[in-house]
Amino acid sequence: VFALNGKPFFAFWGGVSNNRPDFTRRHSDAPLNLITMGANSRQWWTRKDAYDFSVFDRVAEELSVHNPDACFMADLSIYPPEDWVKENPGEMACDDGGNPSTGWMGTYSFSSKRAVELIEGALVRAIEYLEHAPYANRIIGYRVNSGNTIEWLGWETKNRDDVQDFSPASRRAFEAFARKNYPEITDFSIPTFAERCAADTDGLFLDRRRHARIIAYHDFHSTSIAEDAIRLCGAAKEATGGRKVVGTYYGYTMTLFECGEQMRGHYSLARVLDADAVDFLMSPPPYGVRRLGDICGEMKPFATMQARGILPVIEDDSRTHMHPAQRVEQTPNDELSTFALRRNMGVALCRGEPFYSLAINDGLNFDFPQFGYDAAAIRAAGLFAVRTGVGRNAEIAVVISEESVKALPRYEGPRDTYRELVQTYPPDDRGRARHKEGSSGLPLVTESYNRILKRVCRLGAPVDYLLAEDLARARNYKLYVFVNCSCASEGFVQSVRTLRDRPCTLLWIHAPGYAGE
Repeated sequence: VFALNGKPFFAFWGGVSNNRPDFTRRHSDAPLNLITMGANSRQWWTRKDAYDFSVFDRVAEELSVHNPDACFMADLSIYPPEDWVKENPGEMACDDGGNPSTGWMGTYSFSSKRAVELIEGALVRAIEYLEHAPYANRIIGYRVNSGNTIEWLGWETKNRDDVQDFSPASRRAFEAFARKNYPEITDFSIPTFAERCAADTDGLFLDRRRHARIIAYHDFHSTSIAEDAIRLCGAAKEATGGRKVVGTYYGYTMTLFECGEQMRGHYSLARVLDADAVDFLMSPPPYGVRRLGDICGEMKPFATMQARGILPVIEDDSRTHMHPAQRVEQTPNDELSTFALRRNMGVALCRGEPFYSLAINDGLNFDFPQFGYDAAAIRAAGLFAVRTGVGRNAEIAVVISEESVKALPRYEGPRDTYRELVQTYPPDDRGRARHKEGSSGLPLVTESYNRILKRVCRLGAPVDYLLAEDLARARNYKLYVFVNCSCASEGFVQSVRTLRDRPCTLLWIHAPGYAGE
């Protein structure tokens, strides 16, 4: 839990879009005691040296109309202003032809020290303003975001599933990183998309003897993003004097659906945990397990975060029947929306996490009567659990290695023999189920990274998710399922030696140490 004035604070947290058709910042009838307060950075950071922080004042006033007693989590999702983007093309991410990316809010290079320094300055200015605002005592913390879709994700383009950054800043930074960490590399050019697709397409892992440059780039990509998040979150903690909680979106380790996920940039979580820069980390539930009857679940190794004193948060951005657009993952009516949200809230409650409902896009997703009633029940249960000290005591742990992910090749297309029947409820059918046979993807990879989580979560016993690179800090379990731990560091090997002396069972999905020495 968070603590408010030294006392435990069970957060029933909500976020609301400002695009509602009634132009209000209403979330729903849910009894929110924490609500996200933020604005597009282009509204308050209008030019390189021009700020209009009164935007926050208006947002705080609007939110107070519907949530007069709720605390605020200030959302600082920051991108360079348009004039700086135009003046500094060499600091922007670009493709292998030198063309600057034109995506989300000006895709600055994660390797650009100038860009990050600029963003840090704006971040500190915003916090200084908010900490002296009339509503400063209602702000319990700051969520510091950037990257693709306000999450710390690698930039994407419309033409490719994932894209590298070939900017001068990125080229220089990659060479410095590779020289320091991969002494066998002599070619310091950034591997192209075509090179990554052509490498070892029939193998489970990249062979470091032949493809060290690709593995190094995957490592560099995640490390660059993690270091940016650490720097900005650390600056926020310093600006608040440690009196407010600080967090962000990071650590999507458990959500590998296909072998292009390395470019999400979320495989330096151990570095983020060691930096002591965040108090909470967030992620949405994986899209592949949201359907009715599925497990919902978690992108993050939440039990590792909890062992570190970092609060994991699942951001529920469900597209319910209230969502105007018709989407495949949308629930078609209020009854099925209710079932899905009860499941989602139950998962968060049983894992000891706050529940955060984000009314994404049009802001109507949770605004129907039954959700308000159910939210009140879940909040009461959460308060009871905090007051009485109810804890989680899972005896099974799934362990995933982020280092192994960096050694995965980039496949094109499904290559798996496993096929499962998928049931969906298209919104245009309003409740009528539709079935299709879908391929689960790639040989071994999809089953062992993604489907294994579904299997284990249906065992009938609680399951914790752990990060292999932080295994030494985990508490004791009776069963450890090692999903992809094939790139074993000496620290990991020592942790496993310790486990072998305990009364527990170790189940290996792949041969341990296959990709190590």
